[in-house]
Amino acid sequence: MSHVENIIKVLDEVVEDSKSNSWCDGDWTREIKNRLCNLGKEKRYWTYASAENSDGGEWLYDVTWLTYSNNRLLNTELILESEWDMNGIDFDFQKLLLAKSELKSLIFQQKSGLAAQHKIEDLISQINKYSKTTSDEEYLFSCWLQDERQFFHSKYRT
Repeated sequence: MSHVENIIKVLDEVVEDSKSNSWCDGDWTREIKNRLCNLGKEKRYWTYASAENSDGGEWLYDVTWLTYSNNRLLNTELILESEWDMNGIDFDFQKLLLAKSELKSLIFQQKSGLAAQHKIEDLISQINKYSKTTSDEEYLFSCWLQDERQFFHSKYRT
């Protein structure tokens, strides 16, 4: 399974597990970060997040997976930002524009599927307008739909 497929699977599992809990935004964030760190560790990456099971605290981004050899950074496998405040989405997303990573992922929320599609179109427009965007960048947008109580996932490659 690809990183994108694995992350989607983790997020959808969190949704299923949340049905028996009444989580606030902080609970959702904590659960997602813990599970994504577990996934990164399964893939033998160093994981950085404010999560109980990470190799270190947040390292520039909410979740980061890195590959090292002999204390030398070889690759950034994943950077992920999570922003539940609808007014803060652009700020966190623009951090992803700066990054060099195999996969850049943003978790956010909107009221409906239509609002999510409009926001994702706006984010893609920002990618295309950013002067340092290179070919073959991969993004995963995972939007929590408030009205449907599920994630809508969208992939984009430059």
